Amino acid sequence: MEIVDLGEVRSRRALAANAPDPDCIVYDGDGRAMGIFAVDWEHGGRRWTVQIAAYDWADAEARVASMRVGLHVTGQVVAKGDAPAC
Repeated sequence: MEIVDLGEVRSRRALAANAPDPDCIVYDGDGRAMGIFAVDWEHGGRRWTVQIAAYDWADAEARVASMRVGLHVTGQVVAKGDAPAC
């Protein structure tokens, strides 16, 4: 006979239910999972949103703090698509 801890089963189900979908997870160069976080601001009377990758909520907030002091325009995107294989 096997004894099942129902509290543990419920906790795992709750975590799985709140986990991001697989397409909302990216991986850094070391293979560590990163979540996708929405970052928004107001400009010209409208609300704008972009997505950033971060390891957790605190990391996302730290990245936004870095953006406040160091964000700048690097160029205009003129095409999108998959990069060719090297």
